[in-house]
Amino acid sequence: MQRLSRPSTFTPPFAQRLGHYVYSLTDPRNGRLFYVGRGQGNRVLQHAAEALENQKPTDKLETLRAINRAGLQVVVDIVRHGMSEAAAKDVEAAVIDFALHRYGNLANLIRGADVERGLVSLETLLADYDAPPLMPPARPSLLVAINGTWIDSMGEADLWEAARKWWNARRIVQGSNFLLLATAQGIIRGAWNAHYEWDGEVRWDMLDERRRTIYGNTEDTFRPFPARRFAGEPLPPDEGAEFIGRHVRHRNVKLSGPFRYLGAWPANTTLLDPEDGVPSEAFA
Repeated sequence: MQRLSRPSTFTPPFAQRLGHYVYSLTDPRNGRLFYVGRGQGNRVLQHAAEALENQKPTDKLETLRAINRAGLQVVVDIVRHGMSEAAAKDVEAAVIDFALHRYGNLANLIRGADVERGLVSLETLLADYDAPPLMPPARPSLLVAINGTWIDSMGEADLWEAARKWWNARRIVQGSNFLLLATAQGIIRGAWNAHYEWDGEVRWDMLDERRRTIYGNTEDTFRPFPARRFAGEPLPPDEGAEFIGRHVRHRNVKLSGPFRYLGAWPANTTLLDPEDGVPSEAFA
């Protein structure tokens, strides 16, 4: 069936009827759904122009430019419309979760809103609800939240990259060795023997696309921020089993910020950073 022509802008009556909506972009060359978004008004019509005006090499923009070079038009589908903004956030998050879970190659680099209720396999959900509590470790430990990135099918390498940077955890200094625990949806997903690798001001060119999306800034408006990056290796399986799959919902280990110190840290490092979590850091 031939698609109808697409306007460059919506009429005000149509935009009002459309309300808040969720949409998807599909590559007509191969049928790949590569982006899910939400908006109102002309938002869904602005991507093609953005790809021509913004020459940054992101997956979404590169795909749109390739479609344009092929003389084709991106396929736009409205998933749901006429919603409140809150409902649109929920629908967007659900569609992103499903697409990431099934296809794994979405240009969306972070998950949507309310990821704690996001898509997981039935087996994972059953295990999560039956998870035993994490017992606070005695050794110096850093618990970090990777809610925005974690998906059920995430590989070990991607899990490590999400957990190892960028955290403004000032207790981590040269010579620091500690247990790094990554949590998503209230459950420990990874555990590593970690150590200090780098600290300083994080610049725009140091951020991967996922973190650029998290901060929601352009290069022109981005402000460098202080943070740490860690090196390390996974715990041996028998040691990892003491942590991975345990929940952090009880008060002794529950996160109230992007990260939390656990265990006994040397006194000289607690003076550097007495607080758990730094509000300026995003929940990665």
